[in-house]
Amino acid sequence: MNSLFNENRNTLVALGIWLCLAIFGGLFIAMLDSRAGEVASALGSLAGGAIGALGAAAAVYLTLTVQRRDETAKILLAIAMEVAQLAKFPRDQLDNCISIYTGQFSGCTRAAFPAMMATPMPTVYPALSEKISRHPDIAAVVAFYIGLQETRAAVGVIMSAPDMGPSLKREEVLGIGILLREQCILARRILSVPGLFEGAPALALAVRVELVTTLTIMIARAAFVFPSLSTWEAATRPY
Repeated sequence: MNSLFNENRNTLVALGIWLCLAIFGGLFIAMLDSRAGEVASALGSLAGGAIGALGAAAAVYLTLTVQRRDETAKILLAIAMEVAQLAKFPRDQLDNCISIYTGQFSGCTRAAFPAMMATPMPTVYPALSEKISRHPDIAAVVAFYIGLQETRAAVGVIMSAPDMGPSLKREEVLGIGILLREQCILARRILSVPGLFEGAPALALAVRVELVTTLTIMIARAAFVFPSLSTWEAATRPY
């Protein structure tokens, strides 16, 4: 979209230059066979025409700029609102994984685990994937949505493992707990980008504050239970 916007701007500039050259060229040819009064009249017409053409071009350019800024603001708000809704799931799932890993929730059955880890499919991100480059922290946004898929895959791996009994073992949730902690870190990072919630309803602003606070608390809790993603990857990397 940035390249398309730049192309439109360059086209307007080129059109303005071509129009000015055409007017000046035509005037010069006409002046070669004109009297002084006709020349003065032609100069006045030229000035008016040039001002009008440049004014029209400037109006078009400003209109496109304002429209693009408005569209970008709506895109960023839509993504932020969806992340805010989806982030509640890895936050609560991380809480459950901490309880299972620390033995506080020893009765979690293997059959109930998929429902506990279920997360709705995103709808805004697929619809706006071509415009996601406008986000100021595109890396975090893409990583967050990829993380949702990784969590689903991790649950599938746990469920497809050889039968280890009806209850989950604490070591089975270690990897997924690390992934969920990273998800919470990414969600907090996205929701903390300045300006994303400009123009949002007061309720949305309150939800953002509450969610960032609870994500921070959950991340801190998980830090005492699970290693960081980089530490885990370094420890499990084959040599």
